[in-house]
Amino acid sequence: MSDSPVPNNHGRAMPGQGLGTATQQKHSAGVARILLVDDKSEMRELLTQLFQRWCYSTVAAGTVAEARHAVLTHGPFNVVVCDFDLPDGTGLQFWSWLRWDRRDDAAFLLMSGSTSFVRHHTADFAFLSKPFRPEELRQLVSELIGTNHERA
Repeated sequence: MSDSPVPNNHGRAMPGQGLGTATQQKHSAGVARILLVDDKSEMRELLTQLFQRWCYSTVAAGTVAEARHAVLTHGPFNVVVCDFDLPDGTGLQFWSWLRWDRRDDAAFLLMSGSTSFVRHHTADFAFLSKPFRPEELRQLVSELIGTNHERA
């Protein structure tokens, strides 16, 4: 398993590493690009496999710093799927950086296993409680991609 931040990887986007070749940088026109941010490698691997099965291109990161690096070096993304609790911050902190510092309007899906959250969908971001069924994730990401294309 590679730790290089290439589309459809199973590892983390590591700061300071590039994509490498032009072939790796290419992604098909019309294929939605997803940035997946979760500190649990098993969750990143599972979600990456699901997104591949659903024909999405993904880049995975395990921390807020890695997610920021991925945005700067591999963006733009149509959707960001982000865990709330990360080792170096929260998903909301990353969302705030993305929106206000980067002026990036990628659709944002925040996930958490915390019972203090309730499932909601706002104009700013969507929320999905863990655990969830794959079909719930698929439906929500599909809706977010549709919303993101309408804003463009």
